[in-house]
Amino acid sequence: MHPSWSVFYNAMTDSDATGCRIAAAQYRMDVNAVSDAYALFAMYPVWESSKLFLCLLAAQMYFPWPMHEFVHSIGRKSCGILSRDLLLKIGDEIFTRYSSMRVLNGRLVYGTSKGLDCTTNPSERKNGSVRYHLMVEDLRGCMCLCSLVEDYFSKNNNVSISAMLKILGDSKCVVFDGKKQYKNVRCCRLLASAAGKVFVSDAIDWEVFATMSRHVSGVIDTLGLREYKRAAKYVEALGRELSIPSYSINDFIIFVCLLTKIYFDP
Repeated sequence: MHPSWSVFYNAMTDSDATGCRIAAAQYRMDVNAVSDAYALFAMYPVWESSKLFLCLLAAQMYFPWPMHEFVHSIGRKSCGILSRDLLLKIGDEIFTRYSSMRVLNGRLVYGTSKGLDCTTNPSERKNGSVRYHLMVEDLRGCMCLCSLVEDYFSKNNNVSISAMLKILGDSKCVVFDGKKQYKNVRCCRLLASAAGKVFVSDAIDWEVFATMSRHVSGVIDTLGLREYKRAAKYVEALGRELSIPSYSINDFIIFVCLLTKIYFDP
């Protein structure tokens, strides 16, 4: 047995600052929220062609409460035309409303400085409003990106992170440029999660996931998991232990990233 197995096995039930388990993507609050948003938009068929883009916008709010409010706020608009003014108005209203709320142990609370900002991804430490505004300013580029991804999804049930990053680059989107960086990888993850797609597990995608940041790459080396075949055994074994047949290298690298915060951060 590889000496690092106990690191993962002993952390299977651990949670992070959001109150979510860290072992698989399906436990993540933002992943579930964006999947819910995709389903909720079915209530508003006028937005069907823009659903992926709207889910990606909503995902910048990170937690489910503001994300779901965004879905219904935009869904109730009957014009069916997305404009910068409309998106800024609705987004700013929601970001302002949740600015004084925090998330503590997975619950939404008011009147305390403890916990996490309700519209901030803990991994990025910037309020989601920053990237939300950047996306609205690059409205055409982001919508083009999502249109290309939607076409890719229509032809593939299992998707590749490397293929999706190429699509991001080809779209000429300013915000998500396709480079091997966390913001682009997360963009792909969220779009795939929204549409119910599963990432393939292969050596090419493992290289992307494992090198998207110097920190993650360093931890992969520390754990002795640089070689894809070795990492693939972990993926298979953890999937069995967690009873998740679709467990992929995407789940595994999320687990690794969150373990760095719990066990390896200085």
